[in-house]
Amino acid sequence: MSGRESQKPVHPDSLPEKSDFSENLKTIANDLLVAGPPQLSKQELESFRYGISDLLDDLRSPRNKQEAMATGTRLYQLLADFWLRSQNKWSANGKTIPRVLSKTDKDFADKYQKAFD
Repeated sequence: MSGRESQKPVHPDSLPEKSDFSENLKTIANDLLVAGPPQLSKQELESFRYGISDLLDDLRSPRNKQEAMATGTRLYQLLADFWLRSQNKWSANGKTIPRVLSKTDKDFADKYQKAFD
């Protein structure tokens, strides 16, 4: 039997009862979310810049259409991540990127989307 077969799904009725401990954890988690992520370190900033530059170089001379699409997809994620983190916001992934960008800055989100159309 594989590990997947032995795992039972979690059902809402099997979650622990509400307690002071669980409420305290929820408060701490919410406070962390509201505070936003830590400011980017110089090393993290340089890593973003290098990654973005590297992808842009790849996009300038892709070997084929599939490589260009894959590079553009990675650039879409990395640029959104970089911009959101530079605005002291949590990152977004995949289909949540447009929604999070719009919520943060509608004008920027519109320009961002047009750049990838």
